[in-house]
Amino acid sequence: MAFLLLFAAFVLAQADHVVGQPPGFLSIDCGLDPDYSGYTDKFTGVVYVSDGPYVDAGENRVVAVEPKAGAWRTRHRTLRSFPSGVRNCYALPTVAGTKYLLRGEFFYGNYDGRNSSTVEFNLHLGPNSWDTVTANADDDIGVTYEALFVAWASWAPACLVNTGRGTPFVSVLELRPLAASLYPPVAPGRSMSMYNRRNVGANGPQWANLSTTRTIQPDPSFVEPLPVLQTAVTLANNSTTFNYTWPEYRAADSLMLFLHFADFQSTQLREFDIYFNGNRLRQSGKLFSPPYLSGSCVYSPVWYKPVDNKYNITLVGAETSVLPPMLNAFEIYKQISNDNPTTLPEDFDAIMAIKLEYGVKKNWMGDPCSPTKYAWEGVTCINTSDNTTRITSLDLSNSHLRGVISDKFALLTALQNLNVSGNHLSGDFLCKNHAGSLVFRYYQTGRLTESSDVYSFGVVLLEVATGEPPIVPGHGHIVQRVKQLIATGDVSLIADGRLGGAYDVSSMWKVVDIAMMCVVDAAAQRPTMATVVAQLKESLALEEAREREYSSNNRASPGSDIASLVSTFGPVAR
Repeated sequence: MAFLLLFAAFVLAQADHVVGQPPGFLSIDCGLDPDYSGYTDKFTGVVYVSDGPYVDAGENRVVAVEPKAGAWRTRHRTLRSFPSGVRNCYALPTVAGTKYLLRGEFFYGNYDGRNSSTVEFNLHLGPNSWDTVTANADDDIGVTYEALFVAWASWAPACLVNTGRGTPFVSVLELRPLAASLYPPVAPGRSMSMYNRRNVGANGPQWANLSTTRTIQPDPSFVEPLPVLQTAVTLANNSTTFNYTWPEYRAADSLMLFLHFADFQSTQLREFDIYFNGNRLRQSGKLFSPPYLSGSCVYSPVWYKPVDNKYNITLVGAETSVLPPMLNAFEIYKQISNDNPTTLPEDFDAIMAIKLEYGVKKNWMGDPCSPTKYAWEGVTCINTSDNTTRITSLDLSNSHLRGVISDKFALLTALQNLNVSGNHLSGDFLCKNHAGSLVFRYYQTGRLTESSDVYSFGVVLLEVATGEPPIVPGHGHIVQRVKQLIATGDVSLIADGRLGGAYDVSSMWKVVDIAMMCVVDAAAQRPTMATVVAQLKESLALEEAREREYSSNNRASPGSDIASLVSTFGPVAR
């Protein structure tokens, strides 16, 4: 099924029956009125939906010129254009680790009444360049661009970038999950886009057509469609060298060639060597013999850089071969380079969850951090190792947020600063260990109510003291877990084991006690922040006394996270 999708134009021309909707398909008719969402294509059986849930910007438009007779499809009647903004993106739902085919179809159809001779803009997959779309007014069938990739998060951004050569637009987006075994060169961090694809036909007197009506088994790693494998070309004369040459004018840094073969006879030997732009594809030294009634793909083991935009496929017959070389079809893919870092998947999923929960618009499309010039408003990131960025600061002040404070903020584990002032939020704020002082600063600036802030700070204290997250699957919330341990009377069962007992027992008990006072159910019974700070200063004094004793005995102390936390306190707002 996968290769059927990849040879879309060819296969749809052959389709004469409904093939049905395979599971996991997402087919978006861009610009479609929501009232018509969910229609079934009568040729393919594929269900198309409107694009509203997947994009925040753009305008719905209708084409003025119909495509060439026979090429017309319902999905080409409408499109979405993006006259505003430089980068506009669709957020396509994916499963991390799954291999996908992403296809975009672009039919201009003079939708804007300008009869533009050429419209050109860039496509990005996530933060990186995918391809450049070139659509012409005289193009009566539209253009198609495809990418193969492994999803890195729960969302795959497909972006249109305005380059000043016309308003970007898109007619159709199709996302197809693929089996992990298909197209082996595609792997996490290694994506590629379709550059050229041909179901080879007779193009000159030196070639002859071959065909069969017999069933041919496809290559399991490529699953070529039967109509492609049932036709081929070979040499019409006594020559033993097959040359297929053509010029290309599109830029490409790195290319990979895939050649598809299937022989229709087994009585005579057909054996040859394979070259792409002079590079031998089968480095093992073995000659290739197309299997009988079975598909086989030979592809380049490395990426090749073209020279002078000229391309040549050469099949050289062996001296022992009775029959000349043959070829059924070929594909050429362009490498999608990872020039820009990608936001850590966990951060990306968390910020997308926050966006969806509060309905944040702004320019929150595409990768949140990269490229830097398109970074989301209010989002600050840092580059880490492995070509990855982390979200460290989030400013959502005065963003018309309503409801309770989402626990999704706690999933941004590198977050150091968060501003949600000027909104209409309520509830408790759960943070990670490192964000303890962050929550306290919220109280100082009056961005949260004192009762909710005290509870949140109590949770943070328990996290710091125990070294555990608020929720452990199967073991409940940290408040309940600590309550059970308090009953044992042994503070070592509560304290972070990584401290190795290097703390004052009374100091640790005081921290636990004040934390539990902060998280009582009745808000009126919780202490004020002034009381909390006073109690923690007493705890700090006990810990500092212990450290002085160690110092006087020339013994090193590993220090305390609690002491570090308390030392950041400033004057308490009243």
